[in-house]
Amino acid sequence: MRTIVLIACATAACMPPAAFPMPMTAAQAVADDSGPALVAYLSQADASADVCAVAPSGPHLHVLSIPERTAFFDALRGGQIKPALWKRCAKQLAEHLGADDRAYLFDAALDAYTALLHAGLDHDPALVERAQTLQRFYLDRNPGVDAHPAAVAALTSSLRKAIADKKLGRIATLLGQDVLDTIDIEHGSYHGSPVDTTLMEQLATDGNELTLRRFAERLPTAALRTEAQRRLVRIHIALSPFDEVRSGGAALEDRLLATGSNAVDLGAHPVVKAWFDPDRVPKRDIVVQQHVMQRTATLLGATTGSGAALSVVPELALHGTLMAQLTGISRPVTVCGASKDLDPSPCIAPSALSSDQPLVHLDGGNLRVADELAARDLLPLADQQTFSVPIRIANVAAASFSWGLHFARPADLVFSGAANGGRGPDLTVRVADPRPDRVTYDIDVNGLDYLAFVERADLAGYQAGSQGGAGFSGQGGASGWAGSSGGQCQNGGAGGAGDDGGKGGPGGVGGTVKVAMSCRSGSCGELEALVRGTIVSLGGPGGRGGSGGPGGSGGIGGSSRAATTHVAADGSIVVDDPGCSGGANGPNGWAGNDGSPGQPGLPGTVSF
Repeated sequence: MRTIVLIACATAACMPPAAFPMPMTAAQAVADDSGPALVAYLSQADASADVCAVAPSGPHLHVLSIPERTAFFDALRGGQIKPALWKRCAKQLAEHLGADDRAYLFDAALDAYTALLHAGLDHDPALVERAQTLQRFYLDRNPGVDAHPAAVAALTSSLRKAIADKKLGRIATLLGQDVLDTIDIEHGSYHGSPVDTTLMEQLATDGNELTLRRFAERLPTAALRTEAQRRLVRIHIALSPFDEVRSGGAALEDRLLATGSNAVDLGAHPVVKAWFDPDRVPKRDIVVQQHVMQRTATLLGATTGSGAALSVVPELALHGTLMAQLTGISRPVTVCGASKDLDPSPCIAPSALSSDQPLVHLDGGNLRVADELAARDLLPLADQQTFSVPIRIANVAAASFSWGLHFARPADLVFSGAANGGRGPDLTVRVADPRPDRVTYDIDVNGLDYLAFVERADLAGYQAGSQGGAGFSGQGGASGWAGSSGGQCQNGGAGGAGDDGGKGGPGGVGGTVKVAMSCRSGSCGELEALVRGTIVSLGGPGGRGGSGGPGGSGGIGGSSRAATTHVAADGSIVVDDPGCSGGANGPNGWAGNDGSPGQPGLPGTVSF
């Protein structure tokens, strides 16, 4: 087994996440395959914890490397990831990691938790929330799953001593005692007494649902956990607002213990009407970012009317959001929640739900919108004013909600000829107006369809069509020769002039463009007037002129010569050689002129 070392920061010394282009989709985070990318994705508003799961319906991590885990824990400490999202992600990881890797994950959680308890929680609500997140992550783990025994022993020993010695603050003491109580429950005892059905009955009589739930989740044997669950179920049934639930008897108890929910037979209780709770559906606009040359698109979300920055599209939990009135059921029902809640309320099984919106995926009661897709998948949205999400219950149209829809202006859809002045490609541009305020462009190039969807407000200056290739660049001028070095006391020679740069080549001629119109929302004359200026056949730009060659460097001046003398017989000094000063460096040669640019190519023809 691999040994995995996880460092969970508990102070403000962790490094910030690396910068990434934002917004980032789950697919982009998974493709980057790094800890900083995972943190960057999860730091966004509306990010989904499903990126942390093995989920064939969407992008997900396949493994979690040591750097990714370290960055993940650091991001909780540093506040880059919201605690609730961090916990959902960590829970997904704990469910699919191998046993040894999972134990190291919980080891790191205990280390980080212990450090936070000593970090002054009484004075920092943000640290309290992070400590509670780590505590719930550990305490909510599945039965039989734990950190390594040495890590658990170290935690319990240090906590008991710190609490006994009053080394922790008020909040840390309460949290720490809660952990110790839970660990005792996992060993079958509660406040020093063994847990049995007599104790459970007393707790049920007292209405102590919180402790019973802890028993149901953490007692060491399945039989004891089932007894605790049964008493929770009885409390929930007794408190239910549904008459049919309170009279459900032993059969309902058994069904809840077996399945965790009270799914309704929709054949016997068909839908009368259904609706979405408007207060629980996020107010969003869907923004389509198009990558026209890659033939792909990204769906992003923006808060409606706020002008906020783009982020990922939020997932929507349908429990409590999608409501329905069913025949023969006294009150409205919703989609079944988590089985661990043991909710006896009649509910709609997630498997009974479907949607006619092809870009929506329903998974276990959660609704998700695809964020990375092929451009052709946008065609069903072309004539839509909103992004509508209709829901079927038992294959019957039941309810829907809509988000705003906007296609961000795409890059120009212009195809160029070959380099060195090649002729632009001959094209047929298929233009349609699926809506009065939107135009689609469709160009087939070598058997591949390239699509662009342009809102009417963005048509000004938009271009689609053909363009000749750019002319070749002129050849650079040769460098001038270097000047000769001067002899002793001589000047250096002048450097030679650089050659002129060559002329750039002519641009290519634009191709022949034919326009085929599909007039859906108005007359063809109106559509032609709307798009005529946007469909082009452009000449290619002329090639850049070659740069002039640099002049040669001047030669180095010759060296100086010292004077020489001697003393004559009469004692006078005689100059034998007056010497000379060093020669000057020669002048550099003139640089050559840059070549002239090539002529731009001629435009081709466009016919409607």
